[in-house]
Parts: sequence; structure tokens; C-alpha cells
Amino acid sequence: MFFHKISLFIFRWVIPTLIRGQKKVLELSDLQPGPYNSIQHVGEQVWMHWQNERKREIPSLFRALLKVFGLRVFIATFLFVLRDAILRYYSLGHRK
Repeated sequence: MFFHKISLFIFRWVIPTLIRGQKKVLELSDLQPGPYNSIQHVGEQVWMHWQNERKREIPSLFRALLKVFGLRVFIATFLFVLRDAILRYYSLGHRK
């Protein structure tokens, strides 16, 4: 039951697409990402942060990329660590 709720929370964005796919054959336009997930938006963000980094004495592409993707990577890493900790806890027989 617990993992079911976590799965619903994490994958709630895909459920409308799956429902639409049951009603009709999906078109490419049905699968387009939102404006903040598009490659154009990400490219603009990377370019903006890289231009700011170039003004520094020692520019760092890593720092620019971290500013763009840092929160997403942190959240994904946190969720993977949490999932592994929960699975390890239950695999060691700590269930009641």
C-alpha cells in the first residue's frame, strides 16, 4: 500500500497520457513536453548560466550545469536513496 501511494505521487504526470492513449492512438503532439521541459528552454538556461560564469575569474561549466540541473538531480538522488533504504529495511525482515 505504501509503495502504491509513492508510485502514484511520482508518476501522476503520466496518468492523463495513459488514459488518452486508451481512448485513441496517440499523436506526437500528445507526447510533447511542457515548456519548461523542452530542449529549447533547457538550452536557454544553460546558455544564460554559462554567460554569467564566463564573467567570473575562473569560469566553470560544471557550476553552470549545476545551477540548471542541481535541484532536479538532488531530488532524484534523494528519492533513489529513500527507495533503497526502504527496500533494504523491508528485505531484512523488519516487517510487522
